[in-house]
Amino acid sequence: MTRKPQESKPSKSKKSPSGSVKYPQDGLSDFTGSFDRYGWDILAVFLFALSFISLIGLIGLSEGSFITPWAALLRKGFGWGAWFLVVFLALTGLMVLRRSHPLVPNLSLGRVIALAFAEAGATVAATDQTPDSLVETVRQIRMRSSAVKGYPADNTRPEQVVDLAAEVLQDWGRIDILVNVPSLPARLPLQELSEWEWQLSLNKNLTAPFYMLRAVSTVMALQANGAILNITASEALGQAEEGLGAFSACNAGLVSLTRTAARELDGDNIRVHAICGGDLALFSDHEKEIFQTEEIQEMMTGVAKLAVYLCSPNASHLTGQVLLINRSPEA
Repeated sequence: MTRKPQESKPSKSKKSPSGSVKYPQDGLSDFTGSFDRYGWDILAVFLFALSFISLIGLIGLSEGSFITPWAALLRKGFGWGAWFLVVFLALTGLMVLRRSHPLVPNLSLGRVIALAFAEAGATVAATDQTPDSLVETVRQIRMRSSAVKGYPADNTRPEQVVDLAAEVLQDWGRIDILVNVPSLPARLPLQELSEWEWQLSLNKNLTAPFYMLRAVSTVMALQANGAILNITASEALGQAEEGLGAFSACNAGLVSLTRTAARELDGDNIRVHAICGGDLALFSDHEKEIFQTEEIQEMMTGVAKLAVYLCSPNASHLTGQVLLINRSPEA
């Protein structure tokens, strides 16, 4: 739906005197963030160079150069083991290089969206219930930008969501964008679905986004500005699939919640949208290898680019949009 032009409201939030956001500490120093972006590459180059210099010295091609004393030290200290040291340095350099530039990227839809916002210049407050996943997301963003912090939290618990919003607001001074990304549960027919599994799916994929929307929209209303984006699957638009009854119900409910919130929050200058990913694999926690296919990576990139646009000032005239990103016609 197209928003009606509104008179600008003065922000009720307090701004810092400098007008800038101070980088908060989360147990890792600024040096750590810089090292994630540059240090591993520098260390890999150093190890490769040391391995090459050692090899040149050991085979005798450096007579009279600065390498000669180093080669003599290697022969005296390691003997024949010096050759193993050369191989060890080269392999270590390769491992370090693989750490910063993995051949198979560790991807997920939420992480790809977070990286897209970071590359667009946004400060990212990443949250995840799984600490290892959160650490990896923060590490990948820090390779592109230092403006990121991780917040481990269980967003199915309302008290933790309230604390999360308060902590982010304290660290960064404002909250401009919220993106909710669901998680695909294991497939089970409705007759085999226990009450616990049904409730778990609803808690993670419908109740949790509501808790996040409620807490964050309160902050955005004080700022008189904000954008909220809910990511869903195509099942939200009636494309049901066997074994995903609870997940489909959550997605349909999230679309309805999106449209209702768009109407209710429009007066506070808060835009609310939903993007329906056209492939269930985008949300899978059980088939990580699917993320390595070119088709799924292209779809994730498309969702991320659309997410950045919908939350940007370029789309400030829109709210309540529910958009489907589907497979290409050739697929």
